[in-house]
Amino acid sequence: MDHDYSLASVENPPKRKRSRSTEASRLWDKRRNKTRISIGVVFSRWRELRDKLGLDRDSALTYVLIDR
Repeated sequence: MDHDYSLASVENPPKRKRSRSTEASRLWDKRRNKTRISIGVVFSRWRELRDKLGLDRDSALTYVLIDR
């Protein structure tokens, strides 16, 4: 097999198409964004409560609050 290892091909590699993982990631992000909420100005209070309860993730705090 002959390969073209010219300087031009090394300096200007052909553009690759987006991989499926990138497309899948974009779709996943789009779906995730539909479930996000904005807590705006109370964000600092959210973090304060999370830290006070000794929780390490925001999702853990959501479970605590929903169960109350």
